[in-house]
Amino acid sequence: MIKLGRLLFIAIMSCMIASSCSDDDIDVKITPINVPQVPLNIEDTKKEELFLVDNEAELNQVFAGHAKELPQIDFKNFKLLLIHGSLIKQVKDITLDSFTKVDKGCYDMLVSIKTDDKDAKCYWTAAYLVPQDFKTPICLFLSIDNKYQLPQGKWFYFK
Repeated sequence: MIKLGRLLFIAIMSCMIASSCSDDDIDVKITPINVPQVPLNIEDTKKEELFLVDNEAELNQVFAGHAKELPQIDFKNFKLLLIHGSLIKQVKDITLDSFTKVDKGCYDMLVSIKTDDKDAKCYWTAAYLVPQDFKTPICLFLSIDNKYQLPQGKWFYFK
């Protein structure tokens, strides 16, 4: 009986130790979602921006006037990672090519944008669901029509 108790104790302790490992060892999975392609209510839409939306009120503020067009988001479990910018060509397609954990304790993110030949001021937004506790730095590489817009990558840090 003592051996069984000791074995049970060792098994429970092993599980507790294994589950207390850092979340840094777990790869984050992100899920793309569709959002309206409109100018966002943020400080600077003249350049590419990447930021996190933590709650429904912030989402409604960022998408001022377009909140009814947004999908439902479970902010208890997720945050919304947004990449936003503007172009002088009509945007045809936005694709997440890769989201890869690198050994520097961050993620490299490659997003490609394809455009039409139509000249028009066009705002674009790519949106991804990330886990609620996500705070890992991202180095964004942005490719527009197969040309790197941010060739060395641009770092974004989250609070």
